Amino acid sequence: MGEGKGKRGGFHLRKDPRNGIFICRFYVRGVEKKLSTRTRDPREAKVRAAQLYAEAVTGRRAVAPPKHGDLAPIVAQWLADLEGTVSEGDWSRCEMTWRVHLLPRP
Repeated sequence: MGEGKGKRGGFHLRKDPRNGIFICRFYVRGVEKKLSTRTRDPREAKVRAAQLYAEAVTGRRAVAPPKHGDLAPIVAQWLADLEGTVSEGDWSRCEMTWRVHLLPRP
């Protein structure tokens, strides 16, 4: 376990340019996780990142799978409710915008 291995194991540390806080990045069961170490001190960040990584790998820190598709039924109902209240062109633009930009691809 350690720094600098990426998808092969271990973690990477990088400093967030917005606030200087170190971010720990690693993969667990194929899911990328990015967690804050909540510190600007590089030594402390390395220790905290190792703890975060160990907790995730051993199962002490839950790594939830990404959720996709939960929005689709809600959008479908909203579009159905909207259909009779706006022009056909406006409805088509709304439907296309949701489909192209906001809903996950199958």
